[in-house]
Amino acid sequence: MSAKLQKEKFDTINKLLGDDYVLIHLDSTAKGVDLPKHIMNSSAVTLKLSRLFRGTITINEDKIESELLFGSEYYSCIVPLDAVWGATSGQGNNIIWPESAPKEIVAQLTTKALEGSLKTGAKTPAKASAAAKAKTAAKSTKKPSHLRRVK
Repeated sequence: MSAKLQKEKFDTINKLLGDDYVLIHLDSTAKGVDLPKHIMNSSAVTLKLSRLFRGTITINEDKIESELLFGSEYYSCIVPLDAVWGATSGQGNNIIWPESAPKEIVAQLTTKALEGSLKTGAKTPAKASAAAKAKTAAKSTKKPSHLRRVK
């Protein structure tokens, strides 16, 4: 992973931790990841991190170390930033680093995006261009407002 990408992940996660919490999405099969056995060996693990949790959290330039509660026991998790491929803010805003995501995750995200555009009736670029031209033409024929500013 490039130093620029690593710094971007570090800065983004720290910024999102300024809110209540952040969800990080990671590949637990990546080198250096240490999580409870029941969630290892998956390319799509999501952990909820917060500075408000009882367990400790340390974010370094290259990894996140956090004591997280799983069931009734705490586990000292280690997540290299190389393994993180996405983050979700407490408000639901998603950040994806596709260059860090496993191939199957990129394929799933692409499929979902295509399905979403089909469901919402997204236009093809040619149709979108024609619609934009029609909208612009309609705007140019609008009459000026009859309201006047009074001093």
